[in-house]
Amino acid sequence: FVAFSRALSRGKATFAAVGVGAIVFAAAHLPGVITDSGSATVGLVARTMIWNALVGTMFGWAYVKGGLETACAAHIGFHVGALAAAI
Repeated sequence: FVAFSRALSRGKATFAAVGVGAIVFAAAHLPGVITDSGSATVGLVARTMIWNALVGTMFGWAYVKGGLETACAAHIGFHVGALAAAI
């Protein structure tokens, strides 16, 4: 029971860390988006936070499962895919 309880606590801590990291990741993208758009509207901030938090959650999970290199590769791959879609 003690081992199960510890594993459950680690799982909750990991879940919380990925969530907090995703929010920080999203907030870190706000200055660039606001600079590019010229103004900070509620819609722009909400869209940036929501989409980047979702993507940040995926990158955080990649970090948990595969380490920093995996998360960095996922981030790079995302940007390459977004660039290809924009062209």
